Amino acid sequence: MVCRRPGKMSGLTRTILLLSAFLVLSSENLLAWPWGPPKLVTINEQVYTSEDFTHWWASWKEADSLLPNALEEFIDWHLLAQESKTMELFRSPSYQKKIQTFLKVRAMLLLKKDTVDSKIKISETEMLYNPVNYPSTLSGIVKKTRQTYCVLKKEH
Repeated sequence: MVCRRPGKMSGLTRTILLLSAFLVLSSENLLAWPWGPPKLVTINEQVYTSEDFTHWWASWKEADSLLPNALEEFIDWHLLAQESKTMELFRSPSYQKKIQTFLKVRAMLLLKKDTVDSKIKISETEMLYNPVNYPSTLSGIVKKTRQTYCVLKKEH
């Protein structure tokens, strides 16, 4: 008769527990756990989550644009960013100048949006009946629209 102590594990049980712990806690499966964000895509061994995608989209989307169904733009953007880091473009003076120009223009456009555009309120009727206040190309469009509007109004 074999007597075992109640606190000891057999070698087979210990091996099974260690193997299963290793499989469960491996790096690929770790992201699938509830406390970790789910993996969306891996680009050049860099894991990106849906949180990364939403942050990227919030930074680069244009007004009233819908969330893209596919990840091609996200992947292309990250591939280009990684390639520019590999090429060390940040050290190139021409690249630095282009980035500074972009940042200045973007800052001015954001400032214009906040200070000027937010204060301008133009109703649709003002645009139709006051074409003189707008640039010549726009006023031509407004005149044609107003004429079409008047013709349609007379027909009904």
